[in-house]
Amino acid sequence: MKRFFGAAVVTTGLVLGLTPAAQSQVARTDVILAGSTSKVDYHAEAAPARPADGGSTIIGGNIHIKSERGTRGGDAGVCDPDPRFGTHPRPEDTSGCNWLTPRGFGEDFIAFGRTIQNDLPKELGETPNDTDTSPNHSFTPVSTDTRERFNGRGGLDDAGALFMDEREVLDDEDLNFRLEGVRTFAYQSPQGNADNRWRRLCGVAEVKELSNNAPMSAPFVIGQLRPFIVQIWDADFKDPSDNDGGNQDYFIIDVFPEGTQFDEATCELRRNVNPPNNPVIPVVNPPVVVPPAAVTPTPQSGVEAVVVQRRRGTAQIAGVSACQTATVPLRVRGRLIRRVTYFVDGRRVGSVTRANAAGQYQVRVNARSMRAGTHRVRAVVQFRSGAGPTRTLRMSFRRCARPVRQVQPNFTG
Repeated sequence: MKRFFGAAVVTTGLVLGLTPAAQSQVARTDVILAGSTSKVDYHAEAAPARPADGGSTIIGGNIHIKSERGTRGGDAGVCDPDPRFGTHPRPEDTSGCNWLTPRGFGEDFIAFGRTIQNDLPKELGETPNDTDTSPNHSFTPVSTDTRERFNGRGGLDDAGALFMDEREVLDDEDLNFRLEGVRTFAYQSPQGNADNRWRRLCGVAEVKELSNNAPMSAPFVIGQLRPFIVQIWDADFKDPSDNDGGNQDYFIIDVFPEGTQFDEATCELRRNVNPPNNPVIPVVNPPVVVPPAAVTPTPQSGVEAVVVQRRRGTAQIAGVSACQTATVPLRVRGRLIRRVTYFVDGRRVGSVTRANAAGQYQVRVNARSMRAGTHRVRAVVQFRSGAGPTRTLRMSFRRCARPVRQVQPNFTG
């Protein structure tokens, strides 16, 4: 039977329910993956940042785990520390708390909608500031009254395949950038225990600019594909976590430079890789032709061994040759495709998860409302689990000017 265990919506201005003793603790600002400090451009987490701080305020929203794999009241063991108090422990602080895909069948995903800011005591004449830090010093954080907003959703769907919603993962009002989800690499819980209240998701997101009339700050650039790791703790997953009602979830995010390579099975960084020459996701990929399974003789025994190669997804985008005046068909053809999302001139115009009778993932856009001239199309193709990384295909089409109406002269005689 499907089970849904989530935290209730947190009210505006609710501090993380910390006792005065807990508020005096210095929060952790270290990165999620050991040894990755020099690789992390951006880090944020919901916790007091200095002893003088009043705590990180949850402005609104909540974090929850939805699972068909976890059991209400199930034992999560020592790898499920409560991160809100003391030194804000994490599972990786305990020996043997390795991260694995949650065991079981069915869906198991996280939805991490929340807004946080770090409040300094106003009675001391200070002003609020946001919570971000830069472990590798790629930018200098400033104290402003801006906030971070999180609204991602991803994990394992009901068929056990990895997914990520195409919506904002992170908005930073100070640096004026947004990360919009593209693909999940891996989704994990400590020891693969679905009863644990911790989850980790690593993936990649595209950098967008917020519309608040401020320039985007370095090191973020529009169009970058940024790898990231989110680690969350849902206080009310399974059962209320304490006597005051829970609703005090914990959130950590690390954002890496474009091109950082991950082992997609473990969410760990690959070593000795030069990021600029090894992008996480290529911008354009031609169709991949998969050769038949190879038959290789075994030298020791002379017995033929069949080497089975994993099938890879393919995708091609169709061009539009004629000058368009009405509707324009946008079409992608391929195999092992999970979803195709289309953008025209940077604006999302549709998403398709099923091919039509012709084997095409197609949407139609209305050209009548478009200006005359060239319009650029981007198709983001997501493949089924194990069939390859997300690909971005591009093409363009022309919108013809409306013909000038001919006016017949009037003759009198």
